[in-house]
Amino acid sequence: MLAAALIYLPDNSNQQNVDPDLIPQNQPVFNYTTSFETQIIQDLEAIKIIVETSEMNKSEIDYSIQKIEGISRIESSQFISTGSEKWYYLAEINLRKNTNIKQIVEEIFSQQYFNGEKQAMKRVSISTPKEDINLVDSETNFSRKFQFDYATTFAIVSLDSLPNDNIIVEGTIRLQGNTITYIELMETENKTSAPTFFEVEKELLINDIGNELFFEVTTDKNIDQNYYQEQLKQLDENAIFFVYESKIYGQTIAKKELVEEILVDINNIQFKQAGTIFIDSLFVEDLNKEIVFEKETQIEFNYGKKVGDKILAVITLAISRTSEEIMQVIEKQ
Repeated sequence: MLAAALIYLPDNSNQQNVDPDLIPQNQPVFNYTTSFETQIIQDLEAIKIIVETSEMNKSEIDYSIQKIEGISRIESSQFISTGSEKWYYLAEINLRKNTNIKQIVEEIFSQQYFNGEKQAMKRVSISTPKEDINLVDSETNFSRKFQFDYATTFAIVSLDSLPNDNIIVEGTIRLQGNTITYIELMETENKTSAPTFFEVEKELLINDIGNELFFEVTTDKNIDQNYYQEQLKQLDENAIFFVYESKIYGQTIAKKELVEEILVDINNIQFKQAGTIFIDSLFVEDLNKEIVFEKETQIEFNYGKKVGDKILAVITLAISRTSEEIMQVIEKQ
């Protein structure tokens, strides 16, 4: 994952402000990985970016980015290679107060030096857990408990994450004794902005019907898959027939009557067709909200319907803070 590389870009904010006299010099240094749930407190007017580039003049890139309105300074920057022929420019960039982070990122990404993959995340302050967290030494797999002795720390998160969001972070903590000398954490999941799923029923008009015939049935018979496959291919060379566990599935453009003749020894087959319907809007009762889609989508329905018929559909929606998406549309049985 491209974003994961952002966590390995050193910058000054990773280093904890620790009085050197408080660090036990006679204690070895250990690097641990960790993961825990936390809450975002506030944006810190800083972003990390990683962008693919073929321009290897870092000073020129730095200067071009520095000129963008809203950028305070480039805290650090470097090139990295992923082991292939691709090179990436990574930078930690401080912004001026009250700037539009997404707009700044768009301006950076539009620079002539960047082509291909791009990723940006922002730096925020987060609350530290009151309870112990688990630390794991990746080299030895040794684990230990640890408790923060301060209420907040830092993390990099998605540009869409907001203060008060509950998130999961993971990353690296470096300890000398019980003192943190380095920490870098990255959001891996936003629980607050995760989509919620809703089901809505609505009568919709069939606009078009395809020429494919679908069928399925559950059976306890011993089915010769190869035999039926060969018979169906005589009607339609692209016909599909397969058995998975105790269920038969098939698809063909052959006429239903001819398919039924071949499958005469298999009872209770359910035949379906597929077509398109138009969804203009859906009312989600749980949210007391009408959502406009203006979208044509596919649906499977029982065989025998025609264009212009109405069908009672069950539509599954995924609704998050930033998106509303139709996940599935099926006929209500």
